[in-house]
Amino acid sequence: MIRSSLKAWPVLALALLTGCESVPSLDGARIGPYFTPANFHGEATLPAALRRVVVLPLADDGKLQEEALVRIDEVIIRAANQSQRFECVPLSREDVQRIAKVRTLRSVDALPHDFFDRLATEYGADAVLFVDITRYDPYPPIAIGIRAKLARISDRSLVWTIDETYDGSKAPVANAARKYWLDLTPPNAPTDMSVTALQSPSKFATYAFTSAFSTLPPRRK
Repeated sequence: MIRSSLKAWPVLALALLTGCESVPSLDGARIGPYFTPANFHGEATLPAALRRVVVLPLADDGKLQEEALVRIDEVIIRAANQSQRFECVPLSREDVQRIAKVRTLRSVDALPHDFFDRLATEYGADAVLFVDITRYDPYPPIAIGIRAKLARISDRSLVWTIDETYDGSKAPVANAARKYWLDLTPPNAPTDMSVTALQSPSKFATYAFTSAFSTLPPRRK
């Protein structure tokens, strides 16, 4: 009997180890809950004629240095292209200065009377994307407030708007930011580096703008 029990022990130990491995991780990045943007409005689908969009440089209320805005500009263009909704034509601050006599334009600012006409004539654009940053905390807990509007050039009507805050101190936002980067990590990676998304302003911004632009109206199939 003793000999039989000894033989059974490795089998029992293996079963216990296997059971432990099958227990799902309690890591929020893997099981949630995840933040889902809700404060947006848009048409059911993008208009068929809306193909080429001028993307204005990021604007704020004057509190951020231009160097910080320029760094986020690159994130915005990558995220907008990744959405695959339309062709993006990024405007520089020098372009906006030439057209509007100011270096940036917020979506709530008064626009020059010929602003839309010049975008259509000079860039062949069908619409313009305004992107404002309403909150920016670059140090943990990182937070970014995004307000954006997509407006047709032909009649100035709004195709889509969003006004959302991504606050890394909130568990669902932190989970979603980490999951975004975790999904991009090779399956055989030795270390989970997704936590850096909550420490790096550029990584967190990449998640936030990708999430925001995911709410753009889809193309009709």
